[in-house]
Amino acid sequence: MSISAVEGNRHPWAMVALCMSVLMIAVDASIVNVALPSIGKSLGFHKESLVWIVNAYLSAYGGFWLIGGRLGDVFGYRRVFSVGVLVFTGASLACGLAVSPELLVTGRFVQGMAGSVVSTMATTLVMRLHNESAARIKALGVCSFVASGSASAALLLGGIVTESIGWRWIFLINVPIGAFAYSLSTIRIQLDMERPAHRALDVAGAITVTGALVIGSYAVVKQDLTSQAFWERPALLVIALSLFLIFVLIESVTKEPLVPLRIFRSTNLAVAMFGGILLTAAMSGWTYFSSLYLQVVLKYSPLQVGVVFLPATVVMAIVALVIGPTLVSRVGIVRLLVIGMLCVATALVLFARQPVAGALLMDVIPGMLLIGAGIGMAENALMLGALSGVPDTEFGVASGVVNAALTMGGTLGLAILADVAASRTDRYLSNGIGMSDALNYGFQVAYLTAALFAVVAALICGIFLRVPMGEAHSFRSSV
Repeated sequence: MSISAVEGNRHPWAMVALCMSVLMIAVDASIVNVALPSIGKSLGFHKESLVWIVNAYLSAYGGFWLIGGRLGDVFGYRRVFSVGVLVFTGASLACGLAVSPELLVTGRFVQGMAGSVVSTMATTLVMRLHNESAARIKALGVCSFVASGSASAALLLGGIVTESIGWRWIFLINVPIGAFAYSLSTIRIQLDMERPAHRALDVAGAITVTGALVIGSYAVVKQDLTSQAFWERPALLVIALSLFLIFVLIESVTKEPLVPLRIFRSTNLAVAMFGGILLTAAMSGWTYFSSLYLQVVLKYSPLQVGVVFLPATVVMAIVALVIGPTLVSRVGIVRLLVIGMLCVATALVLFARQPVAGALLMDVIPGMLLIGAGIGMAENALMLGALSGVPDTEFGVASGVVNAALTMGGTLGLAILADVAASRTDRYLSNGIGMSDALNYGFQVAYLTAALFAVVAALICGIFLRVPMGEAHSFRSSV
């Protein structure tokens, strides 16, 4: 495909369709948390089973990245994206009309499945619709801002919607948004890769890797383990690992693999994946513990918490949309990525200094501004670095691999950091320390651990990631 074929499809309405779909998925990942009590009362959920409303979505979302990426490579990115949006919209309607816990949990699983496919295709379409690296980082910045901003506002929006018009509308609002995004995607996104000579799909590989990712994601997010069932998580992780090893074996012998193992010959892809796992683990700790600190320690309301997160979102948008495209052409993808990761690490250290009687302007806002800048630099540079050594015809599966790794990194990282914080909090409580102080000490240790993740990620990417400066101006002139 020539440059002109790519350039000719750079239409603003295409980005609107992509961003609207990203908005739906980012909001739905967390908006439901505020509405859980209302949903449980309305549909008759048992208290211990409410967590499945969240876990069903997260397990599917973490499990379908790879198959979604490969479907795009085989059948066309726009087509798979449009179908994914349609399925997500239909699942949202089913959730909004659900009359039983089983129907709602099933709808949430389908939402997560479609959401992972749409997210992979959105990233891939952005990369395919923009040829130059500066244009790509700006377009990726738009999508990242929409995702991050939507996620930050989701808790506040969920509370407003639930209290004013009822919990069902946190799902039903997706129907007109999804319908509009679907219409735009079919009309305005004209880009589709040239069809390969075959249309085969590696069914055995798809089943084993999807099973491994879904089971692995569920094992990580499962929160209702009791002392009588302590063995469940290790057993599930062993099953997931076994399925993954079988998947690797299948991919090494099949003629048309779901994930061509040759893509891992790209050092950049492997390095960016590993660094990205550590970075998303660190960032998951920021959102989780900052929210807890503001609400539990400083006693802020959900509305106030949403306002406090606003500076990070604004700075993230400015850096990703305005400053980032200029920086990437001047300092290069690798340096921009490392600088962003180190900014994240420094911000986390600032958060670790927060006292129980913290002051907003002195103890919270500086870290929010710095981490917003760091994420704005690092997120998009990471994806550009990861895909820099991958053929354009395999952008779909490669972006699926990267996003699957990042999703698992964030989920696993939060689980680790939560355990670290809980362990330290319990130790201080057993020594007679008050609840607020004990919680804050736990948060501080978790922040420092997350900062270490970000520093290690910066070292790995700075030493091993190799993207020539020339690729900061033009990724590839043709396919």
